[in-house]
Amino acid sequence: MSDSFLSMSQYKDMINEVLMRYPWIKDKYHRRFIEFPRCKDNIPKVALMIKLKPGSSIQERSLLKNNLLNFVNDDSLTVFDAITFMEDIEARMGMLDFFNFSISLVCFILGFF
Repeated sequence: MSDSFLSMSQYKDMINEVLMRYPWIKDKYHRRFIEFPRCKDNIPKVALMIKLKPGSSIQERSLLKNNLLNFVNDDSLTVFDAITFMEDIEARMGMLDFFNFSISLVCFILGFF
């Protein structure tokens, strides 16, 4: 596993330092920590981010999402595909631009009468 931003030991030290400086947070943190499943290094993890190789097809991304959902088998898991989301937004923005242009053209023409 690649710890690209900071290592798990650094992260754990950072959490312990915060809990020492703000003792009133410690109880709330430990109550919240009980709700999480058992995790490595006793550090709760909320998100799993997976970076795929550039140029991955939608079939490959869908296969990965489906396999991940089948493997974890938890209703609270949410899988978000940013590339597909951006492609959908770009297509919808194109339709919105066309609609906006059409309405503007009609209003411009009607403005002459």
